[in-house]
Amino acid sequence: MKRVWLVGPISWDTVIEIDSYPANGGFAQGKNRKERAGGSASNTAIALASSEVKSNLISFVGDDEIGKKLLTNLAEVSGLASHVRVLPGSSLHAIITVDSSGERTVFALEENRIIDINFDFKFDVNDIVCFPVWRDFYLPWLNFAKTKGAMTVVGLAGFENKDVRADIAIGSSSDLSETKVDFNQVPTVIITKGSEGALLLTSTSKVEVKAQRAEVRDLTGAGDAFLAGVLLGIATDKEIVEAMQMGAKWAAAAVEIDSSIPPSWSDVCHRFGP
Repeated sequence: MKRVWLVGPISWDTVIEIDSYPANGGFAQGKNRKERAGGSASNTAIALASSEVKSNLISFVGDDEIGKKLLTNLAEVSGLASHVRVLPGSSLHAIITVDSSGERTVFALEENRIIDINFDFKFDVNDIVCFPVWRDFYLPWLNFAKTKGAMTVVGLAGFENKDVRADIAIGSSSDLSETKVDFNQVPTVIITKGSEGALLLTSTSKVEVKAQRAEVRDLTGAGDAFLAGVLLGIATDKEIVEAMQMGAKWAAAAVEIDSSIPPSWSDVCHRFGP
């Protein structure tokens, strides 16, 4: 079984419900404000830690009160290997609005300073190293993981940089259109399309995977949950389509709860079957 490493942000989320997003210059009344841990890499790593896979998180927090809360939360996650460094200054903080349809909009308040950590990790052919939200400053780290024989996974924004080469790219259709996929950069591409399911694209094939039916409450973390399912499937030697089906189940379970962090894999299996 492969180990999985998630590289990317952990943040504090301030979540505010609104009826609908206002037009430019308009007004929206917020309600049911919630404070909770989040961040794409952290969400996925915590979800994976609830499965049989060894999950690792590489990230940073600031030396502020938010950083202390985030570290406390991580310490309570069973099965997670946390490689989170403390940097001087502020932790990541985001404002998230969730409208009546469950759709969310994210406003990042702080700059991602993860590049300031010392990237001294040891990878090998038994590792999957994933950069779910691609930023170009990850490129040296991606190349380092590749030189060690690790499988590499990047967010779809990686296609914007022609120097990016990885084994798999995955993300939402809102991040990249199908027409911009370059299989010379990444041979296997997964594009999620919300309730329309997901697409598996290679240079020679196109496969559709249906979404699971769900009662949508909050779409925050749905993409992180889908990614967790795909990574779980790959790490346990499932075929890629089966891994995507696992991701579809996890995403459906995630949108039915009020949380940035996806539910546990056991909850997913209880809801939709293994």
